[in-house]
Amino acid sequence: MSFKIYLEDGKGNNMDEDGLEPVQMEIDEEAYPLDDITNYDSHIDLKPAEKKVKPNLSGELQFPVLHLEETFGENASTTIDQDMDSLTTHFEGLKVSQKTVRDFMVDECALSFKKAYYYPTERNSPEKIQQRYEWVINWSKTDIDYQSNCVFIDEAAFHVNLKRTMAWSKKGERAIVETPITRAQTTNILGAISSHGIINVKVRRPYQSVSKKRKILKTPSTTSDSTGPIKTTGTVTGHYFNFIASTLNVLDQHEQFKGFYIVMDNVPIHKNVDIERYFVNCGYGCVYLPPY
Repeated sequence: MSFKIYLEDGKGNNMDEDGLEPVQMEIDEEAYPLDDITNYDSHIDLKPAEKKVKPNLSGELQFPVLHLEETFGENASTTIDQDMDSLTTHFEGLKVSQKTVRDFMVDECALSFKKAYYYPTERNSPEKIQQRYEWVINWSKTDIDYQSNCVFIDEAAFHVNLKRTMAWSKKGERAIVETPITRAQTTNILGAISSHGIINVKVRRPYQSVSKKRKILKTPSTTSDSTGPIKTTGTVTGHYFNFIASTLNVLDQHEQFKGFYIVMDNVPIHKNVDIERYFVNCGYGCVYLPPY
């Protein structure tokens, strides 16, 4: 118990030595009883042991993140198990679960697991990169502008058996999609487009043989009827040349296409010497894209 001395300040007010007015109320436990629940000492005694704080994911992998990006950049088909082995080898003492690595790849590295597209190793070889670089430099010295004076030509094949590459199934069961037949004939679409719109689109329908007994195999891609001309089962240079002629006929009817560049990839059926000559003779430029 402590005592304070209060003094009269000359104005009728009681003040302590610090100039504070006295508290008028008194502690009266009998009049206002309270039951104890806990206090600080009890809290300290009953406080549970502190749990180990899980390391922050971003902080834990702040440095390994570059290693993750480099690993999947060099080999996109690397598995998570392989990447875990690589992480623990390069970063001593690092302990992470497969789920931790996967979540970090998705949330922090913006990586996703999707269908793989396979490119030849040579596609990004120094030689091919140099060829593409030189191609760009050479054509940049001309007046070519893909947004204003180019027509792009290509072809695509499809058949009735084309399906999505992924499908749904119950866990533990194979995803099976039934198709009407095992093998289907292919239909080819040839198209020409520009920044002005669609120029020309044609379809190369599969050849329908009247009688298989009358066909004589000539080459892996052609068949011949004993009484008729050679029938091809795929798009060859002849089909492509006909499409080129049809496309130029369309361009000739519109003055704004005069002198345009015709851009194609460098597959064999596009590179027949007569195709380039035909373009030039008709007053159009011929451009073959670089390899790959």
